[in-house]
Amino acid sequence: MDREVAPPHCAPYMILFSTNCDEYRYKKGFWPAALDLSPRCSYLRNMRSITLKAPAKINLALRVGNRRADGFHEIRSMMQAISMYDEITISITEPSITEPGSVEEFFFIDGPQSERVTTNYKDNLIFLAVALVRENYPDIPSVKVDLIKNIPVGAGLGGGSSDAAATLIGMDRLFNLGFDRATLTKLGAALGSDVPFFFSSGSALVSGRGEIIEEIELPLDYHLALITPPERVSTTEAYRILNRPQSSERDDDTGLTLFEGASTFYGSGTISDLLPALLGSGNDFEDKFLEVNGLQNSAEGVAKSLGLIRKQFRSLGSRLTRLSGSGSAVFGIFDSAVPHERLQAVLREGWLAHSARPISLPADSSP
Repeated sequence: MDREVAPPHCAPYMILFSTNCDEYRYKKGFWPAALDLSPRCSYLRNMRSITLKAPAKINLALRVGNRRADGFHEIRSMMQAISMYDEITISITEPSITEPGSVEEFFFIDGPQSERVTTNYKDNLIFLAVALVRENYPDIPSVKVDLIKNIPVGAGLGGGSSDAAATLIGMDRLFNLGFDRATLTKLGAALGSDVPFFFSSGSALVSGRGEIIEEIELPLDYHLALITPPERVSTTEAYRILNRPQSSERDDDTGLTLFEGASTFYGSGTISDLLPALLGSGNDFEDKFLEVNGLQNSAEGVAKSLGLIRKQFRSLGSRLTRLSGSGSAVFGIFDSAVPHERLQAVLREGWLAHSARPISLPADSSP
């Protein structure tokens, strides 16, 4: 087999690939055959680790349609990346790790939200992203991942999905795999519905189950305050509460209509231009939670906190207050930054507060 020859001074930092790329095409296992990925035949020199920032997102608007035959729901959402970040460092290590019972062997977690991160490898998107790449590139060295977890977990801010996207980008850069954006998007969709968004420009209309991304221009001239209460509702439970019907066999039977005022989403110059469309669009999960009646356990707790947070944000001058995703984080849109002391003054026990701005992607990958 032909191989590129590593200059002696580059060892042991050289990662060699076969020049016969066909050998590395789709194999049985984790990822879809339709991807048909093969590596760019090259080697990487003098890099043993990479650190990236993984931004959060908010759903400026979210509509949920019928259940599809595959069990997912049709959605239409306007997503915006924001300046709240996890930090991920991927480093080359040994020995080889294949299928551990947990990610603890190669996964190190720190940060204020670290206790909420699952270390079950079947549920952790970072581990699954690494496994996805290694399935198709079995000759690359093992890695360890250090995660500083700042984005609240299970709050509708896309932290786990963003971490997975950053991991795919990091593996690509570390091993010079040559993934283009289309490839990253397909890989991301195999991991989770929100992952493809994080390969966009940071402002997008999202449809399908979340994998169809239509980039749009949205204003970035506003400030955000976010409050995350301690109550959590799992995504599965949130969709159960919505109780959408099963789609018929007709392809266009989604149970969805376009956002009211959707045309104003395109090229909105300022937040004042965009707000009328946002006010007419809403979030289906928020609407359901605010009904309160019939909700139980954690869902009832989220509903009560949502009402209180909306009231507090209005007192601070919010122009719009909305649940992100299926919650439980709630964001407020403001013309200027809310002073730290004023934001802290409205918090109840267990509430977490953050300030952020909307951002364009790719976000700065430096720590």
